[in-house]
Amino acid sequence: MSADEEQQAEVGGTPTEQPWQVVSLDFITGLPPTTSGHDAILVIIDKFSKMGHFIPTHTTACTEETAQLFVRYIISQHGIPTTLISDRDPKFTSKFWKELMSLLGTKLAMSSAYHLQIDGQTERLNQIVKQLLHAACKDEISKWDLHLPVLEFAYNNATHAATGQTPFFLCYRRHPLTPQKPTASATVQPAHDFITTMHQLWDRTHKRLLDIQQQQKRQADRHCNDHTITVGDQVLLDTRNLDISHLPSKRFCDDRS
Repeated sequence: MSADEEQQAEVGGTPTEQPWQVVSLDFITGLPPTTSGHDAILVIIDKFSKMGHFIPTHTTACTEETAQLFVRYIISQHGIPTTLISDRDPKFTSKFWKELMSLLGTKLAMSSAYHLQIDGQTERLNQIVKQLLHAACKDEISKWDLHLPVLEFAYNNATHAATGQTPFFLCYRRHPLTPQKPTASATVQPAHDFITTMHQLWDRTHKRLLDIQQQQKRQADRHCNDHTITVGDQVLLDTRNLDISHLPSKRFCDDRS
């Protein structure tokens, strides 16, 4: 076994009993550039609490810049994770990144081309972030990076289907105060406008999250069935993403064997 293989954890069986022990990260790219020059988001999620951090960045960011973001937003707030899950982006397979994580004592878990246990959680969150951006920032598309903190807060304060709790509560064991609609008695107009904008953004994001959750529930209910498989039953198995090299040639077989 090579040194790289030894360093890569087998994520499927990685235990996580506390927040921010096992962390996954990925990039959302192809976004419209903002006035600040951001055109990508570094999405980092805690496997235990499902808490996420949405960090504006740019597609040309080098490995060292990504490492600085990781220190600023993760290590400074949550400490050093024991395991870091990522795809095989060149930034995460570079010698610098591997050596950095080795010195930190963090195991690297590189996802394969087909590893739903690794890819699924982050990919689902990526899709949610894109939908939230569209719902909350479509009128100010050049300023989406300025709205990310409110989107992040709304996501982390929404009940997660997998846990039945909010990521914020599982991480901090308390519920945060949420933005309230400002009263008409405010005397400083810029402050009133600022809070009004933040409340509107939070409200739109929260409503969109509820819509997403309802869509996910409907999809889950639609795919749910009462079929019971017992020993001896014959079933169709999709083998396109399974390693069956040890079996006889499937040249003349369908992908579903």
